Amino acid sequence: MKCMLMGLNNYDGIKTPTGNIDGVKLHWTNVDGNTFGHQANNQMVQRNVFNGFGLTVKEVMDLIGTEVNIEFNPKGKICGFSA
Repeated sequence: MKCMLMGLNNYDGIKTPTGNIDGVKLHWTNVDGNTFGHQANNQMVQRNVFNGFGLTVKEVMDLIGTEVNIEFNPKGKICGFSA
């Protein structure tokens, strides 16, 4: 899906009562047929999945404000990311 990358949160081993959070939360907007204007979304990506994209956090930060392609698996989870 083509979308505009709006930001990200880098969670690097944050301790919580239920365990550690290690991943990247991506924030993006996209055109949706049921929305006037753009729809805003975000989703957490586990670190091992994010590392499979072949990009560093810094490289993705440099893409903020540009159009990117986010791919989803049948369960709706992010499984691919490219500029």
